[in-house]
Amino acid sequence: MKPVYLITPTGDRPECFKLLTKYVLEQTYQDPIVWVIVDDGKVPLEIPVEVPSHIALDVVRPKHSLSKNSNTQAANMLSGLERVQEGAPALIFEDDDIYLPGHITNVVAALEAYDLVGERVSRYYNVATKRYRERSEVWRASMCSTGVKGSAFEALYEICATHLSCLDVHLWFNYKGSKKLLNTRNVIGIKGMPGRRGIGTGHESSFGRPGPDVLSRWVGPKIAAQYESYMQSRA
Repeated sequence: MKPVYLITPTGDRPECFKLLTKYVLEQTYQDPIVWVIVDDGKVPLEIPVEVPSHIALDVVRPKHSLSKNSNTQAANMLSGLERVQEGAPALIFEDDDIYLPGHITNVVAALEAYDLVGERVSRYYNVATKRYRERSEVWRASMCSTGVKGSAFEALYEICATHLSCLDVHLWFNYKGSKKLLNTRNVIGIKGMPGRRGIGTGHESSFGRPGPDVLSRWVGPKIAAQYESYMQSRA
């Protein structure tokens, strides 16, 4: 049985990564996992010393560097995808997002029948402004909830090698093989966290609609409380 690979492109986001570590370790999936952490930050992230026996860590310090007005998402993704065993499934675990415990289990189950899988409903929450956006997609999932195998893995690799941004749009629009949008809501894209600024529009102060209590409704008060210190007083 091939392990499931989690690909996390990251760098200079220690607060985000600490929370992501918690979400990875709380996943209900108990079969072998390889967590590939591609860290191009100026200061190496603190990697967990102790993990469950079914999780192996693969930390990559790529040679490329971040320059002004650029991003390294695609380059980091490539560095991570290169570590994946041939034929194994790979899930994207972005460094600043929430992954509820059943996410890996649900995506891996769907990947048994499809090569490209993701969540239909995209949920984003900016903790700095307490604003949110939720929409149901017709034809694509966000990269943060996407899983691939087989020909979809090859398609994602090619897209990361030829594009710098909108990787999820290029993948879901251009890939014509078997794909499935799930109706689960296990992934929440978090914006406005400390550290290197994200590249998406969700980090803008005008993003979305006011919703000071929305995150708690989505993930429960216990998880939402972890973000209280990052929230500003305004709604």
